[in-house]
Parts: sequence; C-alpha cells; structure tokens
Amino acid sequence: MTTQAEKALDHLAARLKGVDLDELIKAGRQLLARDRMPSTPDGYPSGGDGGSGNGTNTAVEASVFARERRSDDPVHEAAKRYLKALDGLVADIDSVNNALRSITKPTTTEANCELHARIGAKVLARYYRNPRSVFDGSRHLCGPCFNFCDNHGIAPTDEQVTFYERAGVWKYRRTTRTASVDRLALGTEYRETA
Repeated sequence: MTTQAEKALDHLAARLKGVDLDELIKAGRQLLARDRMPSTPDGYPSGGDGGSGNGTNTAVEASVFARERRSDDPVHEAAKRYLKALDGLVADIDSVNNALRSITKPTTTEANCELHARIGAKVLARYYRNPRSVFDGSRHLCGPCFNFCDNHGIAPTDEQVTFYERAGVWKYRRTTRTASVDRLALGTEYRETA
C-alpha cells in the first residue's frame, strides 16, 4: 500500500522525467541572444540614441526612450521571466538538496551514541550529524541526545546523560547567569563557566 506522500513523489518524478534540462538551457540561450538585439515595434521611431534616428533627441531623451522601449519589449520581458523562473528552479533544487542533507539519516553502521559512551552506556546511535553545530564535526548520536543538542544548542553534560538514563527525562535548567559550554572535542570534559 502506497501512502499519499509516495504517490505525490511518484507523480513529481514522472513530471521531472519529462523535462529536458539541456533543451531548457538551449532555448534560454536563444532567448537571451534575441534579447541582446534591439526590437523596436513597427511604427515607432528607431531613434533615441542622441545622434541617430529622428535626430532631435538629446542624450537624456535618448536614455529615456531606450528605457521605455526596453520596458515595452516582449522579448526582454520574456527573458526576464525566464531568468527569474530558472533562478527559482535552482533555488528550489538547492532547497530539496538541503532538506535531504539535513534529514537525520540513520547511521549505516551499528554505532553507539558517543555521548552515552562517555558514561559507559551502550545506546545505538540513530543519527550521524552535528545538530546546530554543537560539535566540531558530525557525531553518532541517539535520538534523545540529538534532540537535546538540537533544542538547546549545547551538548548534554555527562551528569545530564546519566540522569536521562536513570529517569528518562532531561535535567536542564536555565539560570539567570549565562553559562557557556566549551565546545572542544567530544572526548574532553565540558566545563561550565559562569
């Protein structure tokens, strides 16, 4: 049985298979090449550059006419829409890639949570990430340790991990004093400084 999300993914995948990106880029290059050529609608004077055309325009009038012609140019407007849509497409693809990268993907090996390993407990790690850049690099973390780091922006101390193992809840209290936690390598002790 497929879920609604899987059906939506299959539908989007089918639509993406029908898109030829090389053809899109080729057509875009042709559009931009046409955009470089001035296109003055029939019936309008081709002057406006200060010395040619109707011959009565000053340099200021020429720039005004050029801007007006450019804003009425359907090829130029199509080129602007094409570039804006392509920019949005690339941004959306980047968003998809970032979402996939940021998904807390299960570790491929049977690794133990590195924070639990410090207190001697063996808990299987579910994630290999660095939530909110708490550590110097990615670490093997179990779900509760990952959530603690992601929610609070710091790694739990050994005492907090021990308390969690005994009670099943995190012991975390904010104080009025600001406590900074040294984010050194995972193997070192964390020192709280007031």
